[in-house]
Amino acid sequence: MSNIPKGYKKTKVGVIPEEWEVVRFGEIFERVTRKNTIGNTNVLTISAQHGLINQEDFFNKSIASKDLSGYILLKKGEFAYNKSYSKGYPMGAFKRLNLYDEGVLSNLYIYFKIKDDNSNFYEHYFEAGLMNKEIYKIAQEGARNHGLLNMSVKEFFNEIKIIRPPLKEQQIIAQILTTWDKAISKQKELIKAKEKLKKGLMQRLLSAEVRFREFSDEWEEVKLWDVGRIIGGGTPKTTNVEYWGNEILWFTPTEIKNKYIFDSKRKISKLGLKKSSARLLPKNTLLLTTRATIGDIGISQKECTTNQGFQSIIVNDKNYYEYLYYWLLKNKKELLKRANGSTFIEISKKDIEKIPFKKPPLQEQQKIAEVLSMADKEIELLKKELEELKKQKKGLMQRLLTADVRVKV
Repeated sequence: MSNIPKGYKKTKVGVIPEEWEVVRFGEIFERVTRKNTIGNTNVLTISAQHGLINQEDFFNKSIASKDLSGYILLKKGEFAYNKSYSKGYPMGAFKRLNLYDEGVLSNLYIYFKIKDDNSNFYEHYFEAGLMNKEIYKIAQEGARNHGLLNMSVKEFFNEIKIIRPPLKEQQIIAQILTTWDKAISKQKELIKAKEKLKKGLMQRLLSAEVRFREFSDEWEEVKLWDVGRIIGGGTPKTTNVEYWGNEILWFTPTEIKNKYIFDSKRKISKLGLKKSSARLLPKNTLLLTTRATIGDIGISQKECTTNQGFQSIIVNDKNYYEYLYYWLLKNKKELLKRANGSTFIEISKKDIEKIPFKKPPLQEQQKIAEVLSMADKEIELLKKELEELKKQKKGLMQRLLTADVRVKV
């Protein structure tokens, strides 16, 4: 007995509606090999980020001194394919140029343009990873059949199977998913605006450019050594399994990404703590990265240890740490100015201790930290809403592009 629903058919790419077609990639797309002929002046050179073209940032300025004649000129609506990267698949990923009229990219990518179908639809189709599944099938077959490995890039891609719904249905699906894209884009813009607002607020409050009406006392000028104890980290011997376990949190600088830090990827044992230069730090310690990556900071929410990439601050007054967290964020340049080193830059405990610090009265510190914390909470809520929008779009995309849910034409 067939499990294929009425109105559907089984094909090489799965079960699809009867009116949908399975066609060769070459019937819809053709390669772009257009060389850059517009010179190096005022050329938008798009960089790669995680294997995808990054349209939000310009390439570094040194590109202007390079010969761009071998680069490919891509026009708006055309696609770049990175053959070496994909999230979730061992093959590459597509990205469409849609923020600019044209851009120059390196020949590390393979480029395509659509012939006459709906490129908006296929942008979502590629994003869902459906094309990569078919690429992977051919790659696996190529590993078994060496003759396939001798195919040219054009032949390889031309033979990939791809679905083609009726054009009107493509347009409606694309319109629905684009609505989600617009909502996601608006949410990102809102987050950027809130972050900019918080940065300006932090600058004014922490420099006493703006003060609350109820406070007028002078701020006391001290050094950071007057504020708290600064403690370095350490790493137990990695070859001794007895030093590692599931007892004590142990952080590396790459894990400091948020204000509050709750858990570490690796943990050490009590013996590892005893047999190394790592120190046990109490809750609400400021974990400050000071080697290679300088100035990232988080507030520990549990007892923990760190490796030697930190100079952590145990604040003398338990009510101080929130204010000092924001002050260090604002004054990251003070840390960078004092850093030095040949292999990697680093700032020492002694240099941190000597940094001048203007200390407001405790109640004013708390008020400033409270206002900035509220701004952080608002940004965090917006980020959670953004992740929910992305999750909704991903689920909707999967259902629409596999015809699990049909749209009315």
